[in-house]
Amino acid sequence: MPPQPIKNYVPVIDTLHLNLTKDLAPNAFVLTSHNPTDLLSVNRHNAEALYHSDGYSLERVEQRNQHFHLVYTAKVNGNAFGTLYLDRKSPFGNQQHLIPFHLYNSTLYTEWVPTLTNFMAAFELTISTFAQVHIALDTNQNAVNQFYKLQDSPAFVMNHGRQLSDKVKTAGTRQAGGQREDGLYIGSAKSAKQTVIYNKTKEIADESDKHYITAHHVANGLGGADVYRIELKLSNDVLKDYRRLFVNEDGEALSNHLMKRQTLEDMAVSTYQPVTAFLGTALDYTKFTNPAYLSSLFALFTNLDFRHKDNRHISRCTRFAFIDFNRYQKETIMQKIEYKDSMTNNFRIQKQSLETQIDLFKRTANPVLLEAAAAYAAEYRLQSHLAHLIKLYNIGDVVTAHLPVGYFDNTTIQHRMNLAL
Repeated sequence: MPPQPIKNYVPVIDTLHLNLTKDLAPNAFVLTSHNPTDLLSVNRHNAEALYHSDGYSLERVEQRNQHFHLVYTAKVNGNAFGTLYLDRKSPFGNQQHLIPFHLYNSTLYTEWVPTLTNFMAAFELTISTFAQVHIALDTNQNAVNQFYKLQDSPAFVMNHGRQLSDKVKTAGTRQAGGQREDGLYIGSAKSAKQTVIYNKTKEIADESDKHYITAHHVANGLGGADVYRIELKLSNDVLKDYRRLFVNEDGEALSNHLMKRQTLEDMAVSTYQPVTAFLGTALDYTKFTNPAYLSSLFALFTNLDFRHKDNRHISRCTRFAFIDFNRYQKETIMQKIEYKDSMTNNFRIQKQSLETQIDLFKRTANPVLLEAAAAYAAEYRLQSHLAHLIKLYNIGDVVTAHLPVGYFDNTTIQHRMNLAL
């Protein structure tokens, strides 16, 4: 009998680090008593010890920070709920307009959403990006032992061939009865996404002394037994993605893979142009106290499923979910897509896009596609790679009839073109 999936769990946000910026269109329905200080203009030379706005305050603390000159504690009614950083030490980069703000861990175990909303309104700030979001699923089921049973069993393999890292909290400690208690990490701490499974009750008792989390467990029906935590750690990098897509006049977008599968008839009907697409996950922090929303986010960004090998049909593998996400109603997670005219920060995708265009030209012999590829190569300085593709696809004699005279004027590129011919 395979172990049962984790079913009885309570989701919660355990870490929330935000990058705030100036709200250029403040909410007209949120009334402020006076014009708040423009925090982006505050630096170590003009900084004040205290800023007030509509019941919220920022109090400067003398704390050394590697990246910022100024550190402030955010308070409401005298109660601290977060830390805000100003005056970035490095004058370079594209983050000068960002104000990091970290909510306290203890704050996240209260009704914190109205506090954050009103604080941002008071100082006319808005969320630019989510720097760190940690979603925790707490359960009384021994998730550590259950994961190891699946991992060690010859009847199960983890989806996509994923393996555990060598990082564990303890060196294989076991309880009486063969219950494993060592925590485990899936993914590197330096990566954009990491999953940690460990005994939260033991961690609170031995290390953190966060008894407000114990109270949270009791209030949600998890008291009276050890609580195990499955924690998903996300950074901003996993919430965004840049891709090269092909879009036609009707706005239909195709990936490189789908573009290569287009038939001649398809190409005759629609003309696709390469564009840069920014695909991001539009998180809604106002739903971060909604268990269904957090469960859906967890399911979207993690994959802890196993495949169960069928001994009677060895080629057949059935999916076994480590976590049963049907406990809560599934919430729709919004995805946003923005098209950009150029992208200079992803050379690999640009080269893939050019290769797709040359591949289509070879299949269709449509000179319009070659002209588009030549213009694309010129825009992104990929003429040398274009010459390489011409040689690779053995189409040099066809290309010379279409490309403008002097297109390969550069000596090195001309040499590669001669080789292609």
